[in-house]
Amino acid sequence: MKSLFLASILISSAHAIVISPDSVIGFSDSSFHYQNQEEAQAAEFCYWGRVDLVCAEVQLGVQNRNMQYYSGAHDKIDYQSCEVIDDKVITSYTLSDDYGSEFKVTRTIDQCTRSSIVN
Repeated sequence: MKSLFLASILISSAHAIVISPDSVIGFSDSSFHYQNQEEAQAAEFCYWGRVDLVCAEVQLGVQNRNMQYYSGAHDKIDYQSCEVIDDKVITSYTLSDDYGSEFKVTRTIDQCTRSSIVN
């Protein structure tokens, strides 16, 4: 699992926070981050908080990306599914852009581990 430091003030039992690659807080993904399908599939995400709210965070991130696309950005996400299995989330979607990239990914989003800095 990914080890990250995140201020505990952001964590609440009533929320889920998805941590995207490069420690971006909130679900965010883009075809522009990857050179090929293997690289796209290998990206790691994790979450803090309630697992049952992670799919809603993913869907919100997809909506935000697609609103940007329809406002002039050049990449979008075609959401397919999101499912909670025990303490993991499995989500599938396609990343694409106006320049021909298309990556179909299925992500397993695990709970983030605490950094040794956080007690």
